[in-house]
Amino acid sequence: MKVRWMPKSVRMRITPAELSALIEGQVISQRLGPGSWQIEISKGEESRLTLKGALLRVDLAQHDVDDLADPFREGIYLDSEHEPSIVYFLEKDFPCVHPRHPKTREVSTETFEPPHGFSERHRKGSCF
Repeated sequence: MKVRWMPKSVRMRITPAELSALIEGQVISQRLGPGSWQIEISKGEESRLTLKGALLRVDLAQHDVDDLADPFREGIYLDSEHEPSIVYFLEKDFPCVHPRHPKTREVSTETFEPPHGFSERHRKGSCF
């Protein structure tokens, strides 16, 4: 899982294997480092985001898991019930449409097959 934290939002990009695990009822998680920030995503009765210390927990209702699994959807986009609200979204991890700077040392991961028109909608230039 790739995670992007912003002041009022958090974006999580998941791999095909992580989506399969989520569909099967498993918890998927990512931790920045030992004893540090962690995200857990699992199925729940309803979709909600919970913050407890260094843990951000995302529960997804079955209909949101189904929407995320739809091959024509790139992701799901939700608002928390916190004040102020936090926008949280889960997206499928597609191949990057532009080259990465070598210093990122980003490890290649399993990605989804991009849907028709994906590159044209997301091409914004180079990362460097």
